[in-house]
Amino acid sequence: MVDPLSLQAAILRGELPSELFALGGERLDAFLAAADAEGVSALLRHRLAAAGVLETLPAALVEGLQGAALALAARDLARRRENARLFARLRRSGLDFLLLKGEALAHTLYPAPHLRPRLDTDLLFPDRSAAQAAVAALLRLGYAATPAPEGRFGPLQWECSRDLGGGLIHWVDLHASLCNNLWLGCRFPFGELIHHSQPLAYEGVAVRVPTPPLALLHGCLHRLANLRAGTADRLIWRYDLWRLAEAMDEGEWRTFLTLAAHKGVAGFCAEALARMLEFFPSSAAERALPHLAEAGRREWRPPGLDRSWGHYLADLKSLPELSARLAYLRELAFPPAAYMRARYGIRHGWLLPWSYLRRLGRVLGK
Repeated sequence: MVDPLSLQAAILRGELPSELFALGGERLDAFLAAADAEGVSALLRHRLAAAGVLETLPAALVEGLQGAALALAARDLARRRENARLFARLRRSGLDFLLLKGEALAHTLYPAPHLRPRLDTDLLFPDRSAAQAAVAALLRLGYAATPAPEGRFGPLQWECSRDLGGGLIHWVDLHASLCNNLWLGCRFPFGELIHHSQPLAYEGVAVRVPTPPLALLHGCLHRLANLRAGTADRLIWRYDLWRLAEAMDEGEWRTFLTLAAHKGVAGFCAEALARMLEFFPSSAAERALPHLAEAGRREWRPPGLDRSWGHYLADLKSLPELSARLAYLRELAFPPAAYMRARYGIRHGWLLPWSYLRRLGRVLGK
C-alpha cells in the first residue's frame, strides 16, 4: 500500500499509479487531508486534469480536490488585488523591496498563482528603518501590526494583517534580513541580493523577485528555518526546489554553487536538495550534491538548530564583543514591558514577572 505522500509525489512527477484509481473510504480521507496539509491540493487537481484522467477517477477524489482548488483560486484573486494595492503604495513611498518565497514563486514558477498556496506575503527591505517605514505605510492602508519587541538587535521581521472580508485575513511579513536571525542574515546584504534579482510585473505593478539561483538558495535556507516547527519538508516546498532545480541552466547552477559556498551555507543546501531528491529526481541536483557536501564539510554548523535555543546560541556566537553578547541576552530575556503587555495581554503590572518567566520557558523549551 502506497502512503499518501508518495502517491502525491508520483502524481506531481507526472505518473499515474494504479492505487489512485481505487481510492475510497479512510484512504481517500487520508489522501485529501495530506494533500491539504502538504499544500498540493490544487496542484494535484491541475496535474490530473492535464493528464486527462479526471473522469476516470473516484468522484469523491475529484470533488475534494476541485473544492480545494476553487477555494484557493478565490482567495488568491483577493490576495493578488490587495498585494497590488500595497505594492503600489510602497513604490510611491520610495521604498525598495524584494518579493520573496511563495508569492514570488507563484508568479514565476507555476502555470497559475493559485497552484502555489501561501499563508502570507513576504517582503524584504534594505534595513530595519526601511522595514519600519513600510509598516507605517501599511498601517495607513488599514493594516494592524502584531506587537514586536524593539531593541538593538531586533526585530528583523514585522507582521501586519488586514481583514479582506469573507473570512480571509491577509498577512504580510516585512523583513529586514533574508533570514530572521543574526548569524545567517548578516551574510546577505540587500545590495547583493538586488544584484541577484529580476523584474516582475505583478498585476501591473513593477516589483523585483529573486533570480532562480537565489530563490533555490533561499528555499534551502527556508527549510532550515522550519526545522523547529517540524514542517521543514512539506511536499510543496520540496516541489518548489525541484521546479527551480529543473528550470536552471548550467550558468545558474554555477551561480548557485558559488553563492552557497561563499555564504557558508552549502551544507544546508545539500541537506535540502537531498530531501527533495527522495521524491523528485533531478540529474542537475545530483551532480551538485558532491560539490555542496564538500564545501559543507568546511562550514561551521551550530548545534541544536531544530530548537530555538540553537539559533539563539548561533546569534550569540556571531556577535564579536562580550558587551554585544550581554546586550543581546538582555534583550532576549527582558524585552520592553510594553511589548510584554501587548504580547501576553497583561493588564495588571503584578503579572509582568509571570509573563517574563513564560517567555523564558518558551525560549528554552522550543
